[in-house]
Amino acid sequence: MKAKFTLALVALFLTTSSFATTLLKDTKAKRGLYFQVRIDNAVEPDLKQVAFETIESRDNATFIGIFKSYTEAQKVKNVLTYTEHIETASIIPFFNDEEITIEDALVLSNNQIFYDHELSIGNRIVSQEEISKLLFAYNGEVQLEYKVLIGLFVDPIQIPNLSGDIAILQRRTEEGFVTYEIGNFKSKERAAEYISKLRKAGINGGVYAPYLGGKRVSALLAQQFEKLSNDYTAMETVR
Repeated sequence: MKAKFTLALVALFLTTSSFATTLLKDTKAKRGLYFQVRIDNAVEPDLKQVAFETIESRDNATFIGIFKSYTEAQKVKNVLTYTEHIETASIIPFFNDEEITIEDALVLSNNQIFYDHELSIGNRIVSQEEISKLLFAYNGEVQLEYKVLIGLFVDPIQIPNLSGDIAILQRRTEEGFVTYEIGNFKSKERAAEYISKLRKAGINGGVYAPYLGGKRVSALLAQQFEKLSNDYTAMETVR
């Protein structure tokens, strides 16, 4: 039996503030990573055009919307599942118009490569001149802090607090996936110790990352800071 979009559902899409962002971000430009809600033989065609710009029928199914965030797609899926009782609704990730797995989507959302191979602070690549100015501002010794990063995950998980004075922050990426930041740690050795404790508690996949002034520093830049700081310390010792 085919399920239908009811008039109440269409009204919900058009009037509920929580869906305003979803509707505005619906676009026919299929570039990069995006998500669609798939319904197997479930949508009545005369109503579905009211809510979304992009409605596609293929592979014996209907694909609704083009969402840049998994969270946005999930809002729509939840309404279809729990309000409209359409049990076949599911979220499908795509990359450049090609269907991919959710595992691939998590990998594509992870910007670890950027932080491994660029000289960057936050999301910005810095020049050698800026690095020299920073080193001068810190009197030749840049003190980095470290956070333990866990994720990405499709849904939140339970992270045990293994130390009462360590903050655990849950964040959402632009794509809507879940990640966790733990710390600050004054050294990478202490961060590594905490990762070991997490593994013993059954939480795997944690990595530590350097930060400066609350902004993430790429591994490459952290290595350069460490070398330059050591060189500065050695020069001061000789003097």
